Amino acid sequence: MKPFHYVSCWLVLSGPMVFGPVLTWLACPPSAAAQPQRPNVLFIAVDDLNDWVGCLSGHPDTVTPNIDRLAQRGMLFTNAHCAAPACNPSRASIFSGRMPNVTGVWSNNSGSIQKVYPQARHLPTAFEEAGYRTAAVGKLYHTRGKEQFQRYQVESQRWSPFPAGDVKYTQKELPTKGSDHPRHVLQDSLGREVVLPINRMPSDRRPDDVAGESFDWGGFDLPDSDWGDTRATDWAIQRLTESETQPQFLCVGYYRPHIPLFAPERFFDRFATKPAALPPYRDDDLDDLSDTGRKWAIEAITAGLHSTVVKHDQWRVAVEAYLACVTYVDQEIGRLLDSLDTSPMADNTWIVLWSDHGWHLGEKDHWGKWTGWERSTRVPLIVVPPKTSAAQYAGAGSVCDAPVGLIDLYPTLVELCDLEGPQVLDGHSLVPLLKKPKDKFRDSVLTMFRKDNASVRDRRWRYIRYQDGSEELYDTQNDPNEWNNLADSDQHSDAKAAMQAQLHAHLARYEKDANRIAASQLKWVGVYRKQPLLPEPSEMLTHQDAEPDLTDGFQSLYNGQNLDGWKPIGGHCKFEASGDTIVGTCVPGSPSTYLCTDRNDFTDFIFSAELKHVVDGNTGVMFRAATKPGEGRSAGQLTVFGPQCEVEAYSKQRFWSGGIYGQSAGGWIYPMWLSRHKPARQAMQPMGQWNRVTIQAKGDTIQTWINGEPAAKWKTDQYDQGFFGLQIHAGREGEVHFRNVVVKELSP
Repeated sequence: MKPFHYVSCWLVLSGPMVFGPVLTWLACPPSAAAQPQRPNVLFIAVDDLNDWVGCLSGHPDTVTPNIDRLAQRGMLFTNAHCAAPACNPSRASIFSGRMPNVTGVWSNNSGSIQKVYPQARHLPTAFEEAGYRTAAVGKLYHTRGKEQFQRYQVESQRWSPFPAGDVKYTQKELPTKGSDHPRHVLQDSLGREVVLPINRMPSDRRPDDVAGESFDWGGFDLPDSDWGDTRATDWAIQRLTESETQPQFLCVGYYRPHIPLFAPERFFDRFATKPAALPPYRDDDLDDLSDTGRKWAIEAITAGLHSTVVKHDQWRVAVEAYLACVTYVDQEIGRLLDSLDTSPMADNTWIVLWSDHGWHLGEKDHWGKWTGWERSTRVPLIVVPPKTSAAQYAGAGSVCDAPVGLIDLYPTLVELCDLEGPQVLDGHSLVPLLKKPKDKFRDSVLTMFRKDNASVRDRRWRYIRYQDGSEELYDTQNDPNEWNNLADSDQHSDAKAAMQAQLHAHLARYEKDANRIAASQLKWVGVYRKQPLLPEPSEMLTHQDAEPDLTDGFQSLYNGQNLDGWKPIGGHCKFEASGDTIVGTCVPGSPSTYLCTDRNDFTDFIFSAELKHVVDGNTGVMFRAATKPGEGRSAGQLTVFGPQCEVEAYSKQRFWSGGIYGQSAGGWIYPMWLSRHKPARQAMQPMGQWNRVTIQAKGDTIQTWINGEPAAKWKTDQYDQGFFGLQIHAGREGEVHFRNVVVKELSP
């Protein structure tokens, strides 16, 4: 930690953002004693807020006076985008400073960053180690954020003015959830009966789940104290009034306008006399997209279906509900700012306001987030310097149209607050732009949605590439609604090539990091470093190909009755046929034993099998294997040698399933220990669960997959044909089960 002297000074971060909460501050001027000051930081996050705020002109009927006046106090970034358009990956990137390509947090279902990327040095930790008091309320992380702060207020009624347990459907009510007449009855805090969903729409997502329907909207005439965002503001205001001897890092995360779109009734009243305008829409908008692009548009990934909304005449009602929620959260932001402005810290606070990602309301037939289009990636981002240092930065009401990302917040705060940040951060400090908003910064900003789907935005163009290689190109200057896909236009081939180059440049930044041995695997380097075949990371080929189709042309290698066509080689572990499963049982003291096919001339093929460990250990599948006289404990008998696809179920050790091991042939050939192998390591299910291993051999190229996730890719001119062998490893009691053992032979 760098030494510092604290003088009361606040940093406030405020602004909607696509990824998650972001902090930004500018250094305070030296005190009379010429000692550096540490500002306090107020970090304001707004969930699911798109560009429908007044200062961004996203919708003509939005009312956000407090966000707008905040923009007039500092700098508004009009071209800010999230790292990923979903809560978990966006917020994980903000608080770790690393992109999803590095952390492996790709979606809301990826798990917490604390679990998936435990080596992260979180932003609150950097503040705490610099002597800050860290406190938070509301939604900052998507999950497991409480432990990152010294003080954290849990808000139980986050999504609605009802206790979480009350919004669940009863088992008697559940059959109605996916019907045309959904009905869940509960009581509000005043004892009145309420029937949900208010919009009376059937559930397009999880109709069999007792969880309350989130794709709902409407107003409630209830006290403001019933609303979680109001209580979050109240708690934060109390923190602003407390006397502290340390600088403060205070984070406030608002839940609105996340669905369900519930808000106090008074925020809906204005639409009774002037209905809200619908967002721009074209019936043929999706006609020039690939099948993949259309699928991203029309599926109910994070909300509901546009067709359902239109069928039930709810489009305008939903738009009005979203606008009502935006105005409600704007009111709470205003209360928070007013309290700050009357506090002793008013002159020395940085304010940063951001949203974790945007949100579609019918544009491109989509509702929710989780797309690569403007409505989903663009976020509000506002940074306001303290009054004491404002003269060092661009004037109040400044606007910056450079492409920036929420990923830039962490390095910005490191510079402004003189923090000891991680050695590697994926963003760039915004401090140069805070001083000169027209200066050169970066050419474009990257957004990832799921693995290998990418969207790149510069000042004019948006380029999207999906995992299957299909593309979209939009001229946002002349086509702000992204209605005309120009990816196949010869007239715009130069623009497309330039944006493709931008994407490749972004991804190349992470390739270098991805090709390092992961921190969690470093302990194995010493264990295996003397094995003669162990490759350098730079020698390990990258494998991103989809798993082959396993439906047609396959032949079963097991007849389901006996082990005809197989023979054990090596030790004396046992194999037996048990219905549709081959059961291998380890015999203590026996060398590793292999159940091998009688045929020994398999050359080019796709092999697949499912394995289940009933033992904490490892096994594998030999391929293009052969035999030779055994040595050591295997002396006097044949032993198997050649390449083996590793399949492991260690509970607390390495996870190298899908890697390639040279059995009796030099040891590890392709260990799964690089950072880029993390998805494959995570794909392996633990002991007691079935896992699928797939091996493809074509000429000199070997590729493997674990549960559909690409694993190893290896080229060899040494092993061109041989048999298959199912391994029972020496030394551990227990069983390994094999089923669906099939092969499809390929033409050379």
